[in-house]
Amino acid sequence: MKSIIQTIQLRHFLYQQETHKIKVEYNPLTPSPITAQFNRSMRKSMIDITQHQVTVLIKVPHTQQGQKLLKTLEGQIKEELSSRNTDYFFSEFERHKNELWLIGTKK
Repeated sequence: MKSIIQTIQLRHFLYQQETHKIKVEYNPLTPSPITAQFNRSMRKSMIDITQHQVTVLIKVPHTQQGQKLLKTLEGQIKEELSSRNTDYFFSEFERHKNELWLIGTKK
C-alpha cells in the first residue's frame, strides 16, 4: 500500500504544469509539446518499497529537451524521496537504456 501511495505522490511531484498561450479556437491554453511529452514519460514512474529496499523507476523522455528537464530535477527528486523515506540511504541515479533507477537501502 505504501508503494502505491508514494508512486502517486511521485507522479504528482514530477508533473509539469507549464502552459503557453496559443490562439486556438476551442482551447486557449495548451501545454507545450516538450512538457506534454515529459509528463507522458513521468506517468510511467513507479516506486517499490520492500522491507529492506526502496526502488524508484523513472522513464527517460525521448526528446533532448525532456531529458534536460529531467536532469535538472534529479537533485530535487532525490531530496523529495529522502524526506519521505528517512530510514533509507539513496544511491545516485543509474541509467539503463531509457530508464533511471534510484535504489535506497535500509539504514
